[in-house]
Amino acid sequence: MIAMTEYIIETENLVKHYRDVVALNSLNMRVKKGIHGFIGPNGAGKTTTIKILLNHIFPTAGNAYVFGYDVVKDTQKIRQRVGVLLERFSIPGDMTAISYLEFVARLYELPTQEAKHRIRGLLDLLELSNAASREFGTFSAGMKRKLGFAAALISNPELVILDEPTANIDPASRMKIREVIRDYYKEFGTSFFISSHILTELERICNTYSIIHQGTIIGEGTLEELKGKTSKSTYQIRVSDTRKLIDFLSTKEYVDELYEDEQIVTVIINDAETFQNDLFCFLSSEKLQLRLFHSIDDNLENIFKYLIEEKRA
Repeated sequence: MIAMTEYIIETENLVKHYRDVVALNSLNMRVKKGIHGFIGPNGAGKTTTIKILLNHIFPTAGNAYVFGYDVVKDTQKIRQRVGVLLERFSIPGDMTAISYLEFVARLYELPTQEAKHRIRGLLDLLELSNAASREFGTFSAGMKRKLGFAAALISNPELVILDEPTANIDPASRMKIREVIRDYYKEFGTSFFISSHILTELERICNTYSIIHQGTIIGEGTLEELKGKTSKSTYQIRVSDTRKLIDFLSTKEYVDELYEDEQIVTVIINDAETFQNDLFCFLSSEKLQLRLFHSIDDNLENIFKYLIEEKRA
């Protein structure tokens, strides 16, 4: 493949075996510029995919490309354009924040004055200026993640790959990292590929998503495109006689789940048109007052659960 493509990340039938374990099973993924969420259950193959994209491990079969470059053959060309924050990264405990960033800047061969300017800017941006001379071993978990994030941004990369960037850190640090991601994309056009278990955070900042299960992509696209893959809808209803409504709905085949909490009935259905027709006919015939009828838009977490359960069924 030549390095001319609309995709910043692309995999073709990517396979990875660890002895008898199949970590990736013909994984096909296409990621355009933007902020992209990469989600899946534990053991689904997220970290394995990232390691292959970074050429930390080799695929068993298939191909992977970043900016159109083969991840095995063109590693150096890719590294010049990509910043990385892995879930687990190691820094000597006696190394200061500023000395670590200077070390990373040298790896990217940044000119000394430019490196100093970027380091000062990133420490200030990520609220680490007061800790610039502190040793890494004294940092909190949130400070460590923010320092790692600063290192991922220091080369002003076109793409930043983040593996669980906000896991196990305080809310203030999570908010700061989210803020910087949004700002870098808006101001500099920096793309982000983010693997995370915190789906509510991804939904706040991502344009597109890939959902991986058992080493295979089972859903990909914008939130609206992913919604189109689900066949269920959720409604909240409140009427003048909750018991009558529950008795009525409990007999219907299009009802998958039904429960009541403080006189609000929540129903998950698989045929919205039939459900609505039946419901309003029932309310009219029983002369019940409709006090609440609310359709709950599917969020990323619900879509994720649905697609995973569908594959397991």
